[in-house]
Formats: sequence, structure tokens, C-alpha cells
Amino acid sequence: MRVKRPTDIGIGIRAAQETRRLFVKKKHALIALGCGKHTINEWSHGVSPSAANLQRLHELGADVIWILTGKREGA
Repeated sequence: MRVKRPTDIGIGIRAAQETRRLFVKKKHALIALGCGKHTINEWSHGVSPSAANLQRLHELGADVIWILTGKREGA
């Protein structure tokens, strides 16, 4: 019997992807978010961002609904 693996990549990974969409350079993202240099790397490894970081991402134009749910707004 085959085990079906979840296709959801998780909040942290989606946050990292959305950050890369908004900022070409990681250092620009870190400055805009006001976070430490390892924060986005942690997201890339599945650690969920804090509520404060999600709020800041939203203020910078990120699709926080997609980060949280995996579904794009209006889709």
C-alpha cells in the first residue's frame, strides 16, 4: 500500500518563498523586516515566523493568507 505524503509545504517555507518574491537580495529583506540574519533561513527549514514577522510581511506586501493557509486570495 502506498502512503500518500502531504503536499503542504508549511508556513515557514511559504514565508521564505514570499520573502524571496518580495526581495531580490536577502540582506534587503532582513533590513526591511528588522530581523536577524538566520531568521529567513529558519523559515526555509520549516520554522514558522512569529506573529510580528507575519504582520511586517503583510505591511511589506506579502500574501499572508497564502503563507498561513496555502491558498492565494481570490483563487
